[in-house]
Amino acid sequence: MAYSIVTIPRTGSHYLQERLLQHTGVLIHKYHDPQPTKIITIARDPKDTLASDLSMSSFFYGTDDIKKDIENNIPLVQTLSEYLLNADIIIDYDDLIHFPYETTKALADAIGAKMKVDTYKTKILDDPKNGHMISSKNFGEYQNIRTLLDAYDISGLYDIYHKMLAKAIDIKPSSVL
Repeated sequence: MAYSIVTIPRTGSHYLQERLLQHTGVLIHKYHDPQPTKIITIARDPKDTLASDLSMSSFFYGTDDIKKDIENNIPLVQTLSEYLLNADIIIDYDDLIHFPYETTKALADAIGAKMKVDTYKTKILDDPKNGHMISSKNFGEYQNIRTLLDAYDISGLYDIYHKMLAKAIDIKPSSVL
């Protein structure tokens, strides 16, 4: 059965997709909604995910009320997170960022793909035309939104996040090999 990368927005799906393609030649399509395939997902700290998504949206599309945007976004992220808890393969976002090659190799092994090249050259760029930026942390609203999130109960998202991390594929960083 085929795989899809299904993630909550702003969890590194572009990066994972591009790394897998360059290292293995395998293109796995990515989505932000349920798919009828085996699912690969990425678990990222919920506060970082929400702040990144909301700050990018605010940057590109503006907002009338960031607090209302937060209140609307939390249940959407909760629903998709509950679905993704049952993903076939879970990647820890921090592993992907700090050990990208090892994470990609562990994923390739899990899906039965061969690593063909060790090198990687980023092709992911800011894409204002399509409302995408590589990192929302560079946008001034990011930290403000993180602070605003302190007023909301997102403990349910953290419960799911920790369950996902417990199921994440094990990588072997080269620093410990």
